[in-house]
Amino acid sequence: MNAKDILNPTLRLFVLTAVAAILLGVVYDITADPILQRQQESEAAAVQSIFATADESRNENMSDENITRVLSVFSAGELIGWAIFTSPTGYGGSVDLLVAIGADGGVKGLQILNHSETPGLGANANSPSFLDQYQNKKTFVKVVKAAPGDDEVLAITSATITSEAVTKGVNNAIAFAAQNLEVQP
Repeated sequence: MNAKDILNPTLRLFVLTAVAAILLGVVYDITADPILQRQQESEAAAVQSIFATADESRNENMSDENITRVLSVFSAGELIGWAIFTSPTGYGGSVDLLVAIGADGGVKGLQILNHSETPGLGANANSPSFLDQYQNKKTFVKVVKAAPGDDEVLAITSATITSEAVTKGVNNAIAFAAQNLEVQP
């Protein structure tokens, strides 16, 4: 085997890889803005579905290791709450949540924006029967497997890790609101 037998396929592979990388970069440039726009529209729709009277939201320059973004939400110029975005880790990866905290510090609702949880198990976290358990909670919530009390939620059958991830996200939002936002009891 001579140098030409090695160099020729190596050079072809290099050119092919370079062309693929350039094409991938072009596709990314073309799709990045539409993807971001759809994400922002989805988040705005989620905020509107929880805060029905909202007519304005403002991005706040605050976050911490557990919170990715915070929006102050207003209705007719009056603060009605905050949309707190968090991404705890579930069974299948990140569970992107919007936790709506009212001006009184209670959970007004939450939505799962994106997840990779197991269909038929962890994916059931998106059901209203599970998400509604967090409504009006103001203190840390605990996941239980039977008969939940006041500050407890019933785990999804066979999806305890997902249930705990969503609960961690809600608890992170409650703690962040109590420590960083002007909650009015």
